[in-house]
Amino acid sequence: MYDTIHLNYDIVESPSTISERVFLHTDNTTVTEYLESKDRWVKGDLGNLTVSMTQHTVSVKGSICKYNLGNNLYTLNRATTKEAIESISEAVGLDMGKARVSRLDWSTNITTDLPPNLYMPKLGDLSRFSRLENPYSIYYNQSTKRLLFYDKMKEAKKKRVVIPDEFKGKNLLRYEMVLDKGVNQYLNTDVRGGILHREDIFQKMADLWYNYYKSINKLNDKGLNINMDKIKTEGDFEKALLAGLLQNLGMEEVNYLIEQMKAKGVYRHNEYYSRLKSKFRKMCKVNIEEEDIISEINKKIEEVYMNLM
Repeated sequence: MYDTIHLNYDIVESPSTISERVFLHTDNTTVTEYLESKDRWVKGDLGNLTVSMTQHTVSVKGSICKYNLGNNLYTLNRATTKEAIESISEAVGLDMGKARVSRLDWSTNITTDLPPNLYMPKLGDLSRFSRLENPYSIYYNQSTKRLLFYDKMKEAKKKRVVIPDEFKGKNLLRYEMVLDKGVNQYLNTDVRGGILHREDIFQKMADLWYNYYKSINKLNDKGLNINMDKIKTEGDFEKALLAGLLQNLGMEEVNYLIEQMKAKGVYRHNEYYSRLKSKFRKMCKVNIEEEDIISEINKKIEEVYMNLM
C-alpha cells in the first residue's frame, strides 16, 4: 500500500567516505558545489528513485512500489515493504531502516465496473479539506496532507507505462492518501524506514486512509432523498424537504454561499458561520442505497481495508 516516500539518513561519518558507496549504483550523477557556503550537493538516479546528498543528509525519494515491483499498478504489502527498504539500503550502502520518514503515501487501485470519472462527482465535501475536482481526478487538500482519487489507467497510459495483461481493458480507480508533513504526529511515533512494515504502523496507515474515506460526504444518484414515513407535521415536511434539497445541491455549494455571507459580514462572529456549516453538513448526510453507484466504491474500499492484514 505504500508508494512514494521520502527517507532522510543523518550522516554521522565522513561524507566523502559515504559518497563513494551511496552513488556506486546510481545513474546521471551530478555534483553541485557552492563556493560561498562550501556546501556540496550530489544527486543521482537509483532506478525510479532520486538519491541526493548534502554535508549532513542522504535522501532517497520516490515510489518504493515502482522500485520494488516495477510499477504501482500493483501494491506493496508488509513483506514487500520490508524487501523494498532492504533493497534500497543495499544499493546505497546505508541502513535506510534508520532513515527518518518525512513523507508517506498510502494508496491502492480499485477495479470498477464503470469508468472512474463517473464515480467522482458522487464524492462530496470533506470537513476541513478544500476540494478540487477535475475531469478525471479529485483532490482533497490540507497543509500537511491530501487525498487523491483519479483514473489510474489514464495516468499510466499518459506516462507510457507498460500495462500488465491482467489490467488491460480494466477500469482502475486509485485512492491515495499523502502525508506531506507531520508523519510522526499522525502515527504517534518516531517513524523510520525500518518500521514501516511493522503490523501496528501498517494498521495505523490503513485506519487513517479508511477513516478519511468514510468521512467524505457521499452523494446519491436519486432525486430528492425524502423519508415520507417520518413526516407527521408541516414542520417535518419542511425539514425533510430542506435536507433533500441540500443533499441534491451538495455541501460544496452550501459552503460557497456561506463564504459569500461571511465576506459581506452578515454575522458579527465567525462562529455563526461554522455552526451553519456544521448544521447543514449533518443534513447533507445521505443513506446510500444498494443500487447507487457510489455503493460499489464503498464496498470495495471496505474490502481492501478489511483484508489488509
